[in-house]
Amino acid sequence: MLSFMKIIGRFITKQIENGSVRNKILRIGSKEFPANFGPLRGASVNAQICGPCGDTMDFWLYILGETIKKVQYTTDGCTHSIVCGSITAALAEGATLTDVFSMTP
Repeated sequence: MLSFMKIIGRFITKQIENGSVRNKILRIGSKEFPANFGPLRGASVNAQICGPCGDTMDFWLYILGETIKKVQYTTDGCTHSIVCGSITAALAEGATLTDVFSMTP
């Protein structure tokens, strides 16, 4: 899990440097109304991860060319998982595949 958090931290830092975080953070939502929650119809890919606590998260991405256009997620986890899913989805939208795959822990 630490590696995942390092990757997210680096990604957030890069987004802040590019000036693209402010509007995305405003779209995250709350525990009751999480942004980007729910399966994505027409997704290009999807994946499931299971955290060390047993929570599962499913992510769906719609990719056009080299750009991640839309991200949705679901989780059976706690409030922290819901918030992490919203933040991850918001930050990944608009990123290129090169940016995402070049990240290391």
